[in-house]
Amino acid sequence: MRLVDVAWAEAEQTRLLKRFQRVFDEVDLVLAPVTPVSPFPWTQPHAAVVQGRAQANDYRWLALTDVTTLTTHPALALPCGRDGRGMPFGLQVLGRFRDDLGTLAAGQAMEAAFAADPALARPRPDPARLGPVTPTLRSIVTAPPVLDATSTAGAASAV
Repeated sequence: MRLVDVAWAEAEQTRLLKRFQRVFDEVDLVLAPVTPVSPFPWTQPHAAVVQGRAQANDYRWLALTDVTTLTTHPALALPCGRDGRGMPFGLQVLGRFRDDLGTLAAGQAMEAAFAADPALARPRPDPARLGPVTPTLRSIVTAPPVLDATSTAGAASAV
């Protein structure tokens, strides 16, 4: 990576941070979904489709949280009931720049308020419905790699 590319990326991050900070001239918190999709099986590496568009990797469908990371604003994910499919739903709470304590306090207050409403309370799984889980291992390392004479020296010096 060239220095000019790093400088460009840092300038873009600063522009994004400044734009995001202007939002807080009007509001105290930003509330958004944590993800744009319902939970999917743990065996699936990422959301396959979001709003009718195929997703090639994790980066695209996690854009709602990636922008927060880039701006370095404090954020937390707050469980708040279930979505339309009956799956757990998370609310992202974004606070003012460097107001970590205020953001945590707001999240704590919202979680206490949500707990009083069964529709918004943190979902708790029914252990009886979960059943036993037997993951299928596709491979497992049981011994260190076997190195030939020419690669042994390189491997030892790399460690």
